[in-house]
Amino acid sequence: MTTPASAVSHDRPSDSASRAERLVAAEDAFTRGDFVAAEASTQAMLADDPTDGRALLIAGAIALARHAHRDALDLTDRAIAAWRDGDPPASLQHNRGIALGGMGRLDEAVEALAAAVSIVPNHRQYRASLAMLLHAAGRREESFEVAAAASGAPENVIAAAVAFEVGNLGLCRQLLDRSLPGFERGVREQLAEKQWHELRTYHRYLDALLAYRRRNSEPPSKSREPLYVVGDSHSLSPARFPLRLAGRPYVATPRLVFGVKAWHLARAQRGDANLYAAAFARALGSLPSGATAAMSVGEIDTRAEEGFLPVLRRAGIDTIEGRRERIAPAMADALAFAARAAREAGVTLAAITVPAPRADVSDRSAEDGRDVAEVIQLVNDSMREAATELGLGVIDIYEHTVGADRFARPGLHLDSVHLLPSVLGKASR
Repeated sequence: MTTPASAVSHDRPSDSASRAERLVAAEDAFTRGDFVAAEASTQAMLADDPTDGRALLIAGAIALARHAHRDALDLTDRAIAAWRDGDPPASLQHNRGIALGGMGRLDEAVEALAAAVSIVPNHRQYRASLAMLLHAAGRREESFEVAAAASGAPENVIAAAVAFEVGNLGLCRQLLDRSLPGFERGVREQLAEKQWHELRTYHRYLDALLAYRRRNSEPPSKSREPLYVVGDSHSLSPARFPLRLAGRPYVATPRLVFGVKAWHLARAQRGDANLYAAAFARALGSLPSGATAAMSVGEIDTRAEEGFLPVLRRAGIDTIEGRRERIAPAMADALAFAARAAREAGVTLAAITVPAPRADVSDRSAEDGRDVAEVIQLVNDSMREAATELGLGVIDIYEHTVGADRFARPGLHLDSVHLLPSVLGKASR
């Protein structure tokens, strides 16, 4: 959920007209998303002066937008070293932090983002990025403090998620209500639009969870041992509800990793360190030695608009056999990474399968629905096989939720993708 924003400074240089024109052209092209044109302008500037800090800033921002984090870090560091127009702008520290985070260097990322916030304390994007990286680094209390500091701002939702995660539902409600004016006004100032929408989605989800909790009291669970549910937003739904694993009673205890996908873990297993895999490993490492955990990862990978399906479609792979050949190795690598991280943390790990999808999602075509259902089945088949080979337990929520035509039985979902809080416990019996 971290997003490079405020990537370029709009101060105008006093150098030659040609340089000024190129800088304006590069900034304008970057702002409208034409990275090819922006890159052409910056390369022309750097050909004249390889130490042009403003050109390096824009080049680094382009690399960030393309998720080329190593290149972005190199260009940003060069821009900071070469900066001649006073102190380097906060956007350079922000972009440096995003690049470091994208490489899985969480603590260094936090340091850079904190530097950006110290320069411009009330910048919403900088504060949101810092709050997200602090959470990824396992520093939840600090994440909460940063995200809760602004009033009437979308980033309050990050603090609300932390409050829900630790069981303070009243505070979660207060923070959601406090953030709402910013959403209702459509305020996006200083906040990247993608992150604005992601926070709005979390707001709706947390609001639905709180509404469910108001209608349904939590079962007594104080005497049960915690089973840490580590992973994406699905980890929050069963919080503090009872469940069983290998016949033993537990209480679900969430450890949220914002936005983590199976693909992130697979990439890390293949040597491509990244923010989400590092945050997942950090979450496992924060658990008490000897703890039991279940990984909740994979649902985001199965959506119509992101994950496996768009990649398969772009490659023209439309047979179930062809799709299985692509999905199975990725899921095997994802679980291998998770199993290794759990061993290093001294944690016993199980895998939770992806629930069957709703059939009645209003903004999804019938074709998309069928493809999503097929991909979910393939992901779960691969997950079970990999878990068996690795000696991991499985909580098969898919088998508990699936009905006709590979879609979920009615009455099990809280919203379009998340299950009711009680469902995981019922699936684990």
